[in-house]
Parts: sequence; C-alpha cells; structure tokens
Amino acid sequence: MVGNNMYTSSGTYIDILTATNGCDSTVTTNLNVLSASYPVIFGGIPDSASAPGGYFAFDRRLVFDCYSPSTIASALIYSEDFGIVTFELSDDNGTIIESSTQSVVPGPQRITLDFNMEVGTDYELGVDNPNQIGLFRSNTNVNYPYNFGSLASLTGSTANNTGFYYFFYDIELVGQATSNVLSICKGDSIIVGLNTYYDTGIYLDTLDASNFCDSVIYTDLTVNQPNQVSLTTDPVNGKLCLGDIVTITASAGFQAYLWDNGMNGQVISDNPIIDQLYTVTAVDDNNCRSEKSVMIYVDSCTTGITSDIYSSLSIYPNPSNGIVNINLDINNISDIEINVYNALGEEVYIIKADKFIGEYSNRIDLSSKSKGVYLLKIKTSNSLFNRKLVIE
Repeated sequence: MVGNNMYTSSGTYIDILTATNGCDSTVTTNLNVLSASYPVIFGGIPDSASAPGGYFAFDRRLVFDCYSPSTIASALIYSEDFGIVTFELSDDNGTIIESSTQSVVPGPQRITLDFNMEVGTDYELGVDNPNQIGLFRSNTNVNYPYNFGSLASLTGSTANNTGFYYFFYDIELVGQATSNVLSICKGDSIIVGLNTYYDTGIYLDTLDASNFCDSVIYTDLTVNQPNQVSLTTDPVNGKLCLGDIVTITASAGFQAYLWDNGMNGQVISDNPIIDQLYTVTAVDDNNCRSEKSVMIYVDSCTTGITSDIYSSLSIYPNPSNGIVNINLDINNISDIEINVYNALGEEVYIIKADKFIGEYSNRIDLSSKSKGVYLLKIKTSNSLFNRKLVIE
C-alpha cells in the first residue's frame, strides 16, 4: 500500500502524496513480486498422437485423487469446431466446485483453468457442452493411473470402459504447498517450523521462505505402532549346564535383528559360563523397533561322574589370582583332558594325560589372562565335569 493505492504485480509505480506540511511528495516504488516455489508437474496423456481416438461431444469426466493441495492450472485440448465450452471441476457427489466458460477453436489449444483441489478423492474434471462441440478423446494406449508425483493421480474416467481417456491432455498441476509425506514410529515425533507432531494426521504450517515469502508445508504424517518381538529358548526354561549351548529364537516378521552381544539374525546360539541377560532389538518393515530380553541361567552340572571321583575332586583357590590347583583320584585307567575357556568361548588352556590311574594333581597358571569368569572342563573316559573359575 502506497498512499491510497495497493500494488500486487511487479513494476514501477509513481504516487503523489501530500506531506504533513502541505507540500506534495512524489514516491517512486520499484516493486518485485516474489513467490514461494511450489512443484509444477505435467501429467496425463501428453497429446493426441500418443493415444489415438476421435472426437466426442457428450458428458464424460476424468477422475482425480488429490494427495496435497493443488491447482489444475491448464490443459491441452483438441476441438473439432468453433464454439463455447464450459470446463468444470466437481466433487465426488457431482457438485460443481469451479467452472470456466471459454471459446474454443478447431485444433489444439491450451486452456487456463486454475481449479483448486484440497486433499480428497474422486474429483471429476469434465465439460458442460450443450452445443455438442466435439472434443478429442483417446481410446487407444490408455493406461490408468497417471500420477503427478506426490500431488495427485488420475485414476480413471466416468465411462464404464477403462480404455477411454477424455478431453484433457498434458495437464499442468501446481502444488499449493510443499508436500511432506512422512512415516514415524509410536513415541517418535517430527518438527515442522515451530510445531512438533506426534500423532497421525494432516498438518499445514506456514513458514518464511528464503525470499521472505510465506511457504506452506503440507505434512501427511502416519504414526506406526511397532510390532512386538518375542523370544523362545532351547532349553525351554532358559536353564542349562555349564558348557552347554543355548539357542535363542526371535519371532519372525522383522527385517533385522540386533543382539546386545553383537550377534545378528533371528536365531543365535551361545555357550555362556555365567548367568546372562540377552536382549534383541528387532526392526520391522516400517523401521520401527521393539526390544525383548531373556535371562539364561547357568548351573555347574556334572555328567557321568561317579561319587568317589566327585568326592575326591578338589579345585582351589577359587576365586584366585590365576593360579589354580586341581586334585583328583582316578581309580580306573582313564584318559584325562583339562580345558579352560574364556567368556567368548575361546580355549585359553589345555592339558592331557593318557591312560592315567591314581592321584592326579596339576597346577594351572592363568595369571597372564584377564580378570573375569572362565569355564573349566575336566573330561575323563567316562565323565565330564564343568566348573566356573573366577580370576580376580
């Protein structure tokens, strides 16, 4: 507004105003009108040569689904004769939203429409043609849908035959907002401008563009509920003997499984030497995550060991500084093997004795090993004994 005049177009304007002292004041205004940048997409069948057909003078309409506020700016039509035609945009109930009556001439011509569509389905773009001016329509090479990026889609026509395409070619569609179609997981949020959104919905935000014009952001937000992962174990109760292997299986239907011990995959196997909690993070097809944990309990079980061997077995000190003594009475000739494994299942010590009988004694030196819990295995010809060793 300059004085009593309002200007909305680019140009140079001169206004004569009366100053407070009664003198005239000349104001020269150089106005440059900027606009926010919104997408412009041309779609539908590009021209009559791409999809042959013929002229048609009766009521048929193209059907639009609109995903983001948009304007049908213009379209290419082909007229058979001179005349007056009214072009119309209707809603899904047949109610006319906007119309434009224009003169047409024979041949191709681009008509300006400027029909506005809010987000919705089954808009109908057609004509009111009482003078029955023939307009070209295609009945060959018609393949719905015709998509306009993230703005809209031509899904069909009001004809019963999907092989027909009516009147409007090379349609120019202009977005009224920057489309922002997003999907997040329950508990997450997005920030648009100064607003934070947590729930499924459609949101419009007006921001300042880099050229200082208003910029409208249209956000179509979907909030997905994460699928919940579950775990099963083998053994079923999650209890195993020292030295045994546990298998943990996560439920199916996820694109990725991330375990807290660094393993991957739906099924993992491990041989823990102490009670251990296993946690998996499962990622579903929406990139949403869920967690589940299971505790595995480890017991110092014995296998096939006779009571006299068991009673004579001595392992000391435990905990220790890494020097451990082992004493064992062997009443029958037997091979002996002693192994020590770290928490990763790696063998760090081994010693064997063949065809031994009598009192067996050995001192294991693990003083160079890291502090922690180790698995001691003592194997004879007919028995297996497991015990935890703790190095402090």
